[in-house]
Amino acid sequence: MGHFRPEDYDYVVGIDFGTTYSGCSFAYTGAGNREIEDIIRWPNQSQNVYSKTPTVLLYKCGAATTEWWGEYAYKNFWYAKGYLHKKLVTRFKLLLNNDSSVPELPPGLQVEGVIRDYLKGFHKHIMVQLEHSLGSRYNPDKIRYCLTVPAGWSDQAKIIMREATINAGIIKSDDHPERLTLISEPEAAALYCQKNCEEFNLTDGQQFLICDAGGGTVDLVTFEISGDNSDRTLKEITTARGENCGSTFLDCHMRNLLKEKISQHMVLSPITLEEMTKSFVEKHKLMFGEKGERDGIYLEVPSAICDADPAVLEKIGVDDYNMFFSYEELMERVFEPVVSKVIHLIQQQLDHPEARKPMDAIFMVGGFSKSPYLESRIRETFKDRASIISAAPRGELAVVRGAVMLGLQPTIVSQRIAKHTYGIQTRSRFDCNEDPEEYRITGTDLCGNRFHLIVKKNQKLPNNHVVSHNYTISSTNKTAIVIYACDDDNVVPRWVQSTDGVALKQVGKFILSAPANMNGDEIPLKVDFYFGKTEIKIDAHVLETTTTFTLAYANS
Repeated sequence: MGHFRPEDYDYVVGIDFGTTYSGCSFAYTGAGNREIEDIIRWPNQSQNVYSKTPTVLLYKCGAATTEWWGEYAYKNFWYAKGYLHKKLVTRFKLLLNNDSSVPELPPGLQVEGVIRDYLKGFHKHIMVQLEHSLGSRYNPDKIRYCLTVPAGWSDQAKIIMREATINAGIIKSDDHPERLTLISEPEAAALYCQKNCEEFNLTDGQQFLICDAGGGTVDLVTFEISGDNSDRTLKEITTARGENCGSTFLDCHMRNLLKEKISQHMVLSPITLEEMTKSFVEKHKLMFGEKGERDGIYLEVPSAICDADPAVLEKIGVDDYNMFFSYEELMERVFEPVVSKVIHLIQQQLDHPEARKPMDAIFMVGGFSKSPYLESRIRETFKDRASIISAAPRGELAVVRGAVMLGLQPTIVSQRIAKHTYGIQTRSRFDCNEDPEEYRITGTDLCGNRFHLIVKKNQKLPNNHVVSHNYTISSTNKTAIVIYACDDDNVVPRWVQSTDGVALKQVGKFILSAPANMNGDEIPLKVDFYFGKTEIKIDAHVLETTTTFTLAYANS
């Protein structure tokens, strides 16, 4: 596979695969103008142009794949009465983070296949737009990609995302792994916001917190600025944290409130419930809490409800095709259960021992950051704990534009914090006082399943942080390098089994084949482990050959 050469690619394409909406931006990598451009035309857009498209799919009942995605999926469902024989699939990104509030996928569908189907349609559209935009300069083989992932995702979720991009035809399985870079969403947002640092006169040594509030996840991370404008890098100061408490959870709480208020008096069909929830989302959700708007909202009611007995309508509070909800009711039942989680996440970041007191700036990005209620709660709660609280301009594009920026300047984030303790399984000298007899390799004085530490949880890792180990391998057998992770803050396990009470999880297995025709000789192997990036990367050097792995390439 050899050394990766970024200069072989003319364009960087950033993909923000979101829970509710997805977006794409791109830039030329050559000298001169590196202006970032956005894809603003999407299939079947209801508005003339918008920078994102819905993360939605529509399947025929029983079908394993589909070509209906984005706005086209919605239109086929709502306007072509697709709900009679089709299944709408939404919020499926959250399934990668084991969120129990997400409805199960229709029978026969797996999350990997659903993500593949979405990315396939999404990417095909991007290629058409790029061909229109670039003309004769368009060459799909000269594009590399940056795909964003939430801060709280497991290594396994990242593996699934990488494999989905291969199965969707975005990159090929035999491409160099670094043709696709996975980027942490709040980290991408931080790059976008660091441009604002000049506006607020933030300089070397100052810190800012990113609150990236999207549809599904809210991710936070704190960075310290290092250097001046011409040579600025960002150091991660706190471990990036994320939870499933984005704006789509407001929809869930509103749906439950509607069910509770209406179902006790009349039959509420699932379609009517969805119509009312959709009306709340489109007309009221991101307006709630505007200055002076403390009177509550009037939600339009579908005719299926308005045709009911007037006495029933009076009981459920329907008057003249509208249903009233007080400000206090919405605040307590719909908004606070979600917003309070975001407030708690910010408090955790500000309470971190290495965070500045007060924080120099809090930057809010993501679609949910447009919520006046969320913004006012953050400003009110943290006005004495942050010098600047600012909603970034075009904050819904912060993640996707930041992804392209990181693709253009991969070393701009100079330090990250290890989220787990990582190590590999090794053979070490058997210690009668420490190692159980069953761990001894028969006929030897070696212990076969020792845990060899590579990085410790919360360790500060420079961008180019590498740990190298030398081994010997047999040319007659394949060699497996197995990586394990644990979350314990204080304990480094002795063995890869959990007999010492530490929960370990296998996160990668890299299979190496020695060169042919070596006659069974022992061959030196040098392995470089890179843990200072969003994904774990390994370079394995056998004789003159270097093989690069990421975790997603670990299962071959």
